[in-house]
Amino acid sequence: PSFLVDNHLGYSKSIAIGNKSDGDEADLISWLGRDEGTSVIAVYTEGIDEGGKLMKAVKDTSSSKPVLILKAGRTEAGRKAVMAHTGSMAGSGEVFEAAISQSGGFCVESLQELLDAAKAFSMLPVPRGPNLLVVTSSGGAGILSSDASEKAGLKLHKLSEETLDRLGGVLPDYCILRNPLDLTGNALTESNMYTDALEVALENEDVNMVLVVFGDPIPHTVDLLKEVVEKAKKKRVPVAVNYMGGADMQKEEIDALQRNGIPVYQTPERAIIALGYLNRYRLNRKD
Repeated sequence: PSFLVDNHLGYSKSIAIGNKSDGDEADLISWLGRDEGTSVIAVYTEGIDEGGKLMKAVKDTSSSKPVLILKAGRTEAGRKAVMAHTGSMAGSGEVFEAAISQSGGFCVESLQELLDAAKAFSMLPVPRGPNLLVVTSSGGAGILSSDASEKAGLKLHKLSEETLDRLGGVLPDYCILRNPLDLTGNALTESNMYTDALEVALENEDVNMVLVVFGDPIPHTVDLLKEVVEKAKKKRVPVAVNYMGGADMQKEEIDALQRNGIPVYQTPERAIIALGYLNRYRLNRKD
């Protein structure tokens, strides 16, 4: 609950089923799949007794809303801990992940990843394609984003010559016009460059999603992004933010952004992993 409150997210149901004496994860996934107040289902489980039943529940549900599952007990040490905790057999992590993937669901790697992905699905549209644009004031964050994008199955699509020419017309000469689009540290005092760059870039239909990195303590970021984000949503282009400005301003800016429906992540990698789940869901629905 504290994560949800801090990120200005709501939840329709919070359910603990203990040792599952009269209901299990599959029952709840099926029920939540029919619940109009639920847009994404996040599950923590330690072991499944009826694999076929779970696969059917995930398959029936995932066509209308994403199902995210954090499976504990994937290692030998973890399986022993599960047995000591609940007395249930944890089973093979690889087999479980393959079964959930085949059914259209997603197995996440950690509690942090479960919450980050759920946050993205709750606040952002599913993109039209895999092409990611990174707009940053930090060259280092741009490099980290490039590494993370490849791992997440996203493409740092090369911007068209027309888009590059238009960006050159609205941005100063010291900006690095490529993807990642590096506005340099000068964005601290010329923060309007974010708005100018995004306005131009979003007219390119090849841009399917955007990560905005504030690598400096830049104020009033909601004012910079609000109108652009609204335009992006109408085009089904999700926009996520990584804010690394530091100190009290970082807390204030993150709070303001998320109150206005713009998800913020603590690192570029976390943001891109979350966007990667949106793209994987797009591919699942396409299939």
